[in-house]
Amino acid sequence: MLGQDLVTRVLRDGHDLVAVDRDAIDITDPASVAQIVRDVDVVVNTPASHGTRADGYAIRTATTSAGKTILTTVQAFAAAVQAIAAMRRGEEDVVSLQEYDAARLARRS
Repeated sequence: MLGQDLVTRVLRDGHDLVAVDRDAIDITDPASVAQIVRDVDVVVNTPASHGTRADGYAIRTATTSAGKTILTTVQAFAAAVQAIAAMRRGEEDVVSLQEYDAARLARRS
């Protein structure tokens, strides 16, 4: 359900979304995957069925070989959606993980 909510938000925020069904391509063939990801910015692959280890490996290999970003968890997808929204609002603030954690701990005190 979380994935569906994120897809709804991505579309609502004006992004294009391309969904590819596993049966539509041979995901174990890097050339097939490379052709699909050629015109996209980010690939989100969160498999949840049998054979996912080999499928995931094939998709990650083809995606990274094509120089594309790949997100493999719904949590990473959610974080990316939030980051893109913040950047569009001009609210991006890049800090190191150590700085972020120190500020988080200071707010708790």
